Amino acid sequence: MKASQKTIALWLVFLLLCISLFKVFDTNNKHRREIKFSEFIQYVKDGKVSDVTFKSENLIVGAFKDASTDGKKYFETIGDTENAKVFDILEKNNLIPNYEKAEKTPLWQQFLISWGPTLFIFLFFFMFRGNI
Repeated sequence: MKASQKTIALWLVFLLLCISLFKVFDTNNKHRREIKFSEFIQYVKDGKVSDVTFKSENLIVGAFKDASTDGKKYFETIGDTENAKVFDILEKNNLIPNYEKAEKTPLWQQFLISWGPTLFIFLFFFMFRGNI
């Protein structure tokens, strides 16, 4: 391989690694306000919540009717999503929770996370074995 081809290949591998790491660590919830479960219940009782979704591992996300003081319209909290009292409170305030399945990491991302750094180092030394 020519030196220029090795350099291009190295940059492509590095670029793919950076994109994958960004995708993995991008939580996608920067627009949500984290609140305590007790605050969530109080907001529901006060009629300030317009939408509620129960996700996996007791994660509750939703939307306020009006944006909060910090300008965020969406919230998230951790609470018991199987508690009958929570359902009663939601029902009394005309809220029916939506449910979403747990998001699974695709197999290729799992592979890249676990083997990516090792493959990157291997490719780096393999491509530049004569130049180092």
